Amino acid sequence: MQKKKGWVFLLLCSLLAGSLSLSASEDLPYIKLKPSVANEILNSAYKYVGSLDRFSIDVFTINDDIEEDMIVEVKHSTKVLVDRPDKLYIATRGDGKNKNLYLNKGIFTMYDVDQHYYAQLKTPGTIDGTLDYLFEYYDIKTPLANILYSDIAKRLKPTTQGHYFGLTRIQNVLCYYIGFSNKNSELQMWVEARGEPRIIKFTIIDKTGKREMRSTSWLRWNRKIPRKDYSLFHAPRNAMKINIEVPEGRK
Repeated sequence: MQKKKGWVFLLLCSLLAGSLSLSASEDLPYIKLKPSVANEILNSAYKYVGSLDRFSIDVFTINDDIEEDMIVEVKHSTKVLVDRPDKLYIATRGDGKNKNLYLNKGIFTMYDVDQHYYAQLKTPGTIDGTLDYLFEYYDIKTPLANILYSDIAKRLKPTTQGHYFGLTRIQNVLCYYIGFSNKNSELQMWVEARGEPRIIKFTIIDKTGKREMRSTSWLRWNRKIPRKDYSLFHAPRNAMKINIEVPEGRK
């Protein structure tokens, strides 16, 4: 019986080895290994998403949070529709977070789906200008900002040399795996290796607190973009409008 178990184990090992050799023998993208390769991959990914006038993606995110002195996972799904320069729609559903964001030519709206209230702000007309305005005056920010800005390649140039970890598959998509680290945070990113350099997954690690907090997002790029303009908010009948106060010290 012991010999039979050992034979089965060896058979499994040989099968696994065979599958690995098949994977390794496929026609892989050529990449010149040099110290700056990770920075170049990141730059190409940011330039690509910044060059798109219209795109639609579905994002699944897992964030770390603290509850009863433990790190717990908070999950949510997000649909993003971008129509540059001045239209944006973001719908988020998940653990305690069911909200929609709308931007239509300088009118920014936040709508809480569960509480049925909404708030509106007059912002700079563009997506880029609105994101800057919301962060500067209201401390509203999103980890998805790295796919929303049109000039993200200029804004987020890495200040340190990146790391290239090789090729791997995410959601059956062959990706370059790269990473960047500094004193306060780490960024890990998986960028499509064939065709357009789409960001398929990214992880942000915040190292500024007592515990390192992680946020990981998986992106699915949609081939078809809805014709309907989702960026224009229409208040439901039972929705209540509220005001947003500028936080102290940011006026």
